Amino acid sequence: MSATLTAPVVGEPIRSRLWLHIWAVLTAVFTLPLLVLGAEVTTHGVGMVDRRGFREPWHLLALWWQGEPLTLAYLIEHGHRTFGFLVGICTIVLVVSLWIFEPRRWVRWAGLVALASVCMQGVLGILRIELNALLGNTLSLIHGCFAQLVFALLVSIALWTGRAWQTIQTGMNTQQMTTLRKWSMTTVGLIYGQIILGAFVRHKEFALGARVHLLMAFGVVAALIWLAKLRRKQKKKKKKEKTKEGTKKEERNEKKM
Repeated sequence: MSATLTAPVVGEPIRSRLWLHIWAVLTAVFTLPLLVLGAEVTTHGVGMVDRRGFREPWHLLALWWQGEPLTLAYLIEHGHRTFGFLVGICTIVLVVSLWIFEPRRWVRWAGLVALASVCMQGVLGILRIELNALLGNTLSLIHGCFAQLVFALLVSIALWTGRAWQTIQTGMNTQQMTTLRKWSMTTVGLIYGQIILGAFVRHKEFALGARVHLLMAFGVVAALIWLAKLRRKQKKKKKKEKTKEGTKKEERNEKKM
């Protein structure tokens, strides 16, 4: 077991377990309906349809079995909670699997952070209901913004456990990675700022919020276009370098002959 968890040699490709990558992808995919239902809760204003913060995961099934009438509002709110439990279970399995089979320590710790974040998000959802009389929809705003970070982390783990990540890592030099990383982080910051601004528009009375939100959207689009252009430029440079190396290799072979 100790040999399995040993860090790989620098420059040596990491053989990720395919099933682990598939489970990480499924965990991220199951988060999508959770986010959509959470957005619907805000859109329809049904966050307080059930004033009890915690219910059993099988609560909806129990009500259906008892023949209780279920309104659309109740289905949206408790559908959101049910997917929350599902994502939590998937994340637990993912983290345990990472700590047993994943050789990279930083990926294992990222999984642990993801599990803690999912748990924290669940607690925020409960407190948003229990403390509604005291804090209003402030916790709902925080709950919505933090959800995007949790989703981004789960998607990142799905990426890090895939073979494509190793291809990207080994296919670019240090300077290219640094430039692309800096601009990528800038773009991510702009996108998350746009998400936070949109949350304020939906949850709070923010003067001129909709107009600022729209203007910032143009900035995000411009940043994405520039990032795509930068990546394309680096691909062309890499292709030229490979062609140049191939030419030099052929010249050396001709000299030897």
